[in-house]
Amino acid sequence: MCHMPSQAEALTNFVYVHPSDMFSVYVKIHDYVYMCAPHSSVNRGNIALNAVQRRNGKSFSGDVIEVQGYDASGYTRYIDLSVEPVRGDEDFLHAPQVVSDMFQRHFNGQIFKNNQKITMMCGNQMLLFTVLDVGRGRISNTTSIDLQVIPILT
Repeated sequence: MCHMPSQAEALTNFVYVHPSDMFSVYVKIHDYVYMCAPHSSVNRGNIALNAVQRRNGKSFSGDVIEVQGYDASGYTRYIDLSVEPVRGDEDFLHAPQVVSDMFQRHFNGQIFKNNQKITMMCGNQMLLFTVLDVGRGRISNTTSIDLQVIPILT
């Protein structure tokens, strides 16, 4: 397992492999399912996970991990999330529907499980989402998204 090729890839919640190692669009790692994409910057035999993905699986760069193909079928009707700013200001607190819509577009087709953590940029704000409850299947444009905003305590 290795680091992401760049911050741009890290924010997709995809995992990346060398093009010759690509074997499935969806892969299961540490009981989490991720969309997988080829990237020429990843060495053969490696898989690139971002810091949050590694933390979800309690693993470190350089660890050997098991990667299985996953057959993703169906769409989830709902996902309940908490969201908190990691860096940037708290302007998003005033527009949770905008954040919800961005999440839906950004992670369309992805699969999540309870307690999974995910990051996303919203303007100049890095947001950390935690999945509180989710139905079975992929996120779609019809998935109902409920956000619980956690403000920064000062």
